[in-house]
Amino acid sequence: MHRVFGEFEADAASVQPSLDTFDFVLEACGLLAEFYPDEGTRQQLFNRHLERYLGQSIYRAKLVSGVSETDGSIVDKLHMPEVTVPCRKAKMMKTHQLARD
Repeated sequence: MHRVFGEFEADAASVQPSLDTFDFVLEACGLLAEFYPDEGTRQQLFNRHLERYLGQSIYRAKLVSGVSETDGSIVDKLHMPEVTVPCRKAKMMKTHQLARD
């Protein structure tokens, strides 16, 4: 077994989730089991649920160029978050500002 999986197995055996964590998981299961008109609605509702649990804002982040998008990202202490992605053509790194949803 790879070392990382051994650590996970040891951690999983010793973790004692709080009642808040159990409540979060139970509510999340119910929320995600519902039918929604589209996946974006489901994603937004789950992100708000996760925000309340974590106490942090979650944003969908997209590259301004529209190349890719996350389902949710935690952005901490940045007015306008940035991400560094490889630029294939120039074989160098470019920094793109992210747009908040």
